[in-house]
Amino acid sequence: MQDVRGDLRDIWRSLSRLSVANDAARAVMFVAARDGEGTSSIAASFAVMAAEHVRRTAWLIDLDLRHNPAFAGFEAGFADDVGTPGRAYDASLGQIPFYRVLPEKPGSA
Repeated sequence: MQDVRGDLRDIWRSLSRLSVANDAARAVMFVAARDGEGTSSIAASFAVMAAEHVRRTAWLIDLDLRHNPAFAGFEAGFADDVGTPGRAYDASLGQIPFYRVLPEKPGSA
């Protein structure tokens, strides 16, 4: 995994200008068609940028449940100026999730 924050500055500036109602949270998803396209590097770099600029906690959720390159990359010192990650959450069944999904009430949009 590579630190590509320098290449993402313009994308960050563009996304940070988008308004969000009621100061709600934002979700950004990076998806690749094939392995090896650099999606983990981009997602991890973007998450580090978010953590540097937002008032809330930034979460990096790696859905590659077989390899989890994001966690491995941070453990290996992916970005020198970033600390080690917190405990990785287990997405398997039988674990207490760290998130909640609340559906919108009809007519609230």
